[in-house]
Amino acid sequence: MLPANQALLLQAREGFRDEIGNGHDNSARVRVPGEQWLFYGPGEYWPPLQVKVLLTITASIESEALKLYVFRPGIALFWLALVVVVLVALGYFAFGSSPGAARIDL
Repeated sequence: MLPANQALLLQAREGFRDEIGNGHDNSARVRVPGEQWLFYGPGEYWPPLQVKVLLTITASIESEALKLYVFRPGIALFWLALVVVVLVALGYFAFGSSPGAARIDL
């Protein structure tokens, strides 16, 4: 049983028709030898003989309340930086021209 904050990095040893998908879309597709993909939890996965489990990955950033799990921290750091920049920009425009200075109009 794979918990929600884990994923399996899988690799096809040979070509086959994958009926399981990545654990969420359940769409069948043809896997080619050497192809890699992630199977996300929660769920149960029994790899067929054509599949090699390369790695079990635990989420580097997770929020149970938002049901958010980030498995690739490089991408997560990019989005986190982008959110911070947007929030700072919104704060800048909401509070006037000097950052950090709140303006109160009575």
